[in-house]
Amino acid sequence: MMKKISILLIISFISTACLLTSCSEDYPGPDPVDVTANYSNKFSNPNSNLSLYYSGEEMLGKSVDFSTVKGETANITLYDIIPGEETLKLVSIPLIGNDTSYSFSGNGTGNVTGATFNYNGYVEKGKLTINLTNIKMGNSSQWAHSYQMSELTYGTKKYPVRNKETGLYEWGEEANKLTATALYTDMDINLQVDNAVFLYATITDVIKGFGGYMIAQLLQSVDITSNGNIVANYTTDEVQIGELKISEIDMNNKEAMSQLMTFIMQKLYFPVEMGGGFTAADIEAVTTGRHYTSSSQGLAYWYSKDGLFYIKLNIPAIIVKSMQDKGKNVDYNLINTVTDALLKSNPSQLQSVLITINKQLNNPILSLITEIDDKDFQAIFVWIKNGIPMHLDNVNGHTYIYADKSVLTPFINILAKMIPTLEAIPTFGELLVAGYVKPIIEAWPVIKTVNIGLDTQKKSETKH
Repeated sequence: MMKKISILLIISFISTACLLTSCSEDYPGPDPVDVTANYSNKFSNPNSNLSLYYSGEEMLGKSVDFSTVKGETANITLYDIIPGEETLKLVSIPLIGNDTSYSFSGNGTGNVTGATFNYNGYVEKGKLTINLTNIKMGNSSQWAHSYQMSELTYGTKKYPVRNKETGLYEWGEEANKLTATALYTDMDINLQVDNAVFLYATITDVIKGFGGYMIAQLLQSVDITSNGNIVANYTTDEVQIGELKISEIDMNNKEAMSQLMTFIMQKLYFPVEMGGGFTAADIEAVTTGRHYTSSSQGLAYWYSKDGLFYIKLNIPAIIVKSMQDKGKNVDYNLINTVTDALLKSNPSQLQSVLITINKQLNNPILSLITEIDDKDFQAIFVWIKNGIPMHLDNVNGHTYIYADKSVLTPFINILAKMIPTLEAIPTFGELLVAGYVKPIIEAWPVIKTVNIGLDTQKKSETKH
């Protein structure tokens, strides 16, 4: 009897073991526990286990969650990979397994931006590879084009005109005014407030003219691609004002400063009919012979949200590229790690840390940053992290990409804190502040609307 019981127990044990063994191997691929993990190629991660490709280009500094329970389907969470999608979860993805890995493919849609994309890849123990392809941002059919900077032109435009009967200014039209440059400006103000006409002329003529003159030297065109990249055709050739290159401007050289001031005074303070104002010939003189190149993929991205055009900058990549253009080497890993840590911090705590650091360094740039109002600092911090909210309007053959008053206000507040520094500029610093900076700052609260950005024109069909 005991022998029969022993035999039955042995048989039961073997059957159970076989059953357990069968269950433990009852997956179409590796054990789900071995592949369910967070995968990262962030520079703070010494053991990079994520290979991520965005439209064929390797994307670094990112992380992805992969999870599966039975090896049949998986959930994948993309963290800040599709522009504007801070957390994007893809669920119930069919898996195809083999002895060492699971492969997958499918398509997704952004919850916030409406971006669409295809994905494929595979996961194995300790490694995840994902390819994102056919990425199309929301509104890409409308906005994704190649844009060239608009040429400087004069014509008739909206302008304050004095009513002969009342003596008051009202909106009308005036000929021979600057209507287009590479810099776009637009403004609405109560014409009865002090200095209203002067302010309108300053922003829509003076700043527009000088800004267009400078931008034309730096930027030739911008490609807004359907996959979310922004590629600029730019130059690192030295900017010049009149006949002087920036490096040739010596604040202590009276002759050089006199030459500079003569050019600036003529262009900014005299009307075009008296030889003033910037002209197409002025721009041709400083742009002829300049060498332009296309920026790398991944320096800047865009996305659409609530009808706005957001520009998101890859700060580490931009810093590294800028340093390389100047012939300097910089540790990309270090820059990315520091930036990642800063963007994860609390804005108020970050500003407090910068204040503490600056007590030791007494750096003028840090001093300016630490003096920014808390509200302005937080707004700028959010824009750096999530993207700068802009507008993109198509009007009469022109495409305006611009920031409105709400975005410009923090920078006007920063400008106010820079007054002592600007006044210290030899020869024309005090004139600049008294004539332009202070009037704009003082009138800012009563300005109804003000828009500043790029004035462009489409030069090709949608970019892919």
